[in-house]
Amino acid sequence: MEKNLLQQSKMAQQYISQNYLTGDERIPPANFMQQSGQRLAMYIAMLSGMEVVLSDAKGYIVGNSMPISNEAKDVSDTLHYAIQGKIAYQISGNSLIYFSPLQNDHKTMCIIEFHYSLKSNHDFLNKILWLLPGREHKDMRTFTKKELKYLPKNG
Repeated sequence: MEKNLLQQSKMAQQYISQNYLTGDERIPPANFMQQSGQRLAMYIAMLSGMEVVLSDAKGYIVGNSMPISNEAKDVSDTLHYAIQGKIAYQISGNSLIYFSPLQNDHKTMCIIEFHYSLKSNHDFLNKILWLLPGREHKDMRTFTKKELKYLPKNG
């Protein structure tokens, strides 16, 4: 999963850089992201198959592939790490949110968030839990850390 997310962020870096460098006139990166962020987020989401949010170098959202998403996520603390040039992760509900700074001329141009669905992982773990002795069908729900104690330990 991490390797895939890193690969997707490299693809996004290349796509955004190409769009910036091949523009008719050279404008500051912040202006470019403000003008093109929504279009870039939509295209990268289409390529990656994940929800994508682009923020400028200061953390303000400039593009969101799911702008009418009804699930607000507080990502300000994790976004702060990405603004500092670090890759960061956050789990929110059934999603792992991957933050990566994208750079141009060794300066952060924007921050990309990939929202990677963990639902299939949770469903798989719930099936395992359901198979354990003493579990009934009504007990199937989102897997929690507390339920990890029910899983047998491997060797």
